[in-house]
Amino acid sequence: MNPSLRILISVAIALALGSAGCSQEAPPPPKAASPALKAPPSPSLDTVNFSTVTLGNTIGKDRKVLAEMDTFSKTDVVYAVVETTGSGTVSVKTKWTHHSGGKVTDVIDAVEQVTTEGPAISAFPVNSLGGWRLGEHQVEIFFDDKSVITKKFTVK
Repeated sequence: MNPSLRILISVAIALALGSAGCSQEAPPPPKAASPALKAPPSPSLDTVNFSTVTLGNTIGKDRKVLAEMDTFSKTDVVYAVVETTGSGTVSVKTKWTHHSGGKVTDVIDAVEQVTTEGPAISAFPVNSLGGWRLGEHQVEIFFDDKSVITKKFTVK
C-alpha cells in the first residue's frame, strides 16, 4: 500500500474513533416562541380638550388676555384666547358674527391647527375693516368642526 494512502487511512480512522469516544450532547431543540405579549391599550394621546375662552383687547407675552371684557369700542382688536388641555392635534376654528334685528352676518372665520403635549393657549385677534359694526356680536369656538362654546360681546 502506498505510504501516503496509509497515512490518510490512519488519520481517518483516528478521527472516527476520536469522535466516537467523545460524548457531545446535541443542542436542545429551540424552545417554542411564546406568543407575543400585547401591551394593554393605552388611552389615546391624541385628545385635546377645550378649557376656557376669554375675550379682551390686549394680550400678554404668554398670549393670555390682560383684562377680560365683553364690551369693546369700534376700533378695538378683539382677541379670543382659547386655552386647551391634553395632548395631540386639533383644528380650532373661530366664527365671528354680528347680530342685528334677528339677522346674523358673518364677520370672519379663523382656523388654527393646535398640536400640543399639554396645556396650550391660542390667540385669535380680529379687527373689522373700517371698524366693528355697533351692536351685538359673538364668537363661536369649534374643535374639529364641533361647537364647544359661544361668547357674546357688544361693540359700543
